[in-house]
Amino acid sequence: MKKILVFFLCLCILTQPVFASAEADALRQTAQGVVSISGTDKILKSETLFPAGTSASDWLAMAYALAGLDADFAAYSRRLEKYVRNAYKQDGGFGENNATRWHRIALTAAALGKDPTAFGADLIADGTYNFAGDWTAQGVNACIFALITLDSKPYTIPADSRYTREDLLQCILQAQNTDGGFGLGRDSSDADITAMAVQALSAHTDRQDAAQAVENALEYLAENMGAFGDFPSQSSETISQVIIALCAVGLDPQTAPRFAEGDVNLLQALEKYRLPDGSFAHTLQDSSGNLIATQQAMLAQIAVQKLRTDGTRLYDFSQIEPAEESVFQNPLLWAGIGVFFASFGASFYIMRRKKHHV
Repeated sequence: MKKILVFFLCLCILTQPVFASAEADALRQTAQGVVSISGTDKILKSETLFPAGTSASDWLAMAYALAGLDADFAAYSRRLEKYVRNAYKQDGGFGENNATRWHRIALTAAALGKDPTAFGADLIADGTYNFAGDWTAQGVNACIFALITLDSKPYTIPADSRYTREDLLQCILQAQNTDGGFGLGRDSSDADITAMAVQALSAHTDRQDAAQAVENALEYLAENMGAFGDFPSQSSETISQVIIALCAVGLDPQTAPRFAEGDVNLLQALEKYRLPDGSFAHTLQDSSGNLIATQQAMLAQIAVQKLRTDGTRLYDFSQIEPAEESVFQNPLLWAGIGVFFASFGASFYIMRRKKHHV
């Protein structure tokens, strides 16, 4: 019986889809690209190279955590929480016109296994349902990432909150242009914002209005996709965002109707931007890798992997377990140990001197 079970398990492993190893290979290549750009394989360890609280570093930390790649997450988490505490101490937060900074940091903290509601502050309350600033300062983008953040885990919105999920949904739905797309301004759609809107609405397609908005947005994206899988912005980041959007609604970017015809699909289109060192360029004309383009490509690759393995969205963090930081990684512990040995040494020295004089 045991031999049969072992044979069955081996057979299951050997017959996994070919794309499983292809995804892992793609992620490893992209990680090597990050090393090439940053000039170190000690990812997230250095504050100088990876300053916590910046867009490039936060998204990179999130991507590495979701991909299960090796990085100094404990050190980065401590620096990021310190950044939050300092921002609140100095400015009361991140400003009334910068809601998405709350969202980015909350998503990063959650991806690292931390609690965004107690991460130097309650980032969920202050950045989403009790946001005190101006939602319109960042266009629909603020509502998009507020909803993505709220749906990343089963956060509860208090009855007396300023905003609800419904408010955020309506904010997004009402921003859709007549061509089906979304943009930072009315009647000026672009593929990036449209893809992000689809990502936000993807958790609500059980509603007819959200489902129709998603369908209209997908039609806009399909109509604006070029013959080689590119979009008017001519950037790899746009392709990455569209890949994440398709995965969020259960469409494989390698085979999805309207987005994959013949030998052309979005995964192949993204690979055109990969450089020999494994990194991704911002545009096809660039000869050097771009960190933001590379981490967004990594997030797109993770979205494909999640879709193909368990069918979950990129920003579904409900299964992420709380991080257990070793006590030996805590700098306060080492400081305490240092104080103990310093005190012990001083006491021993004094006792020796007293004994010598007796």
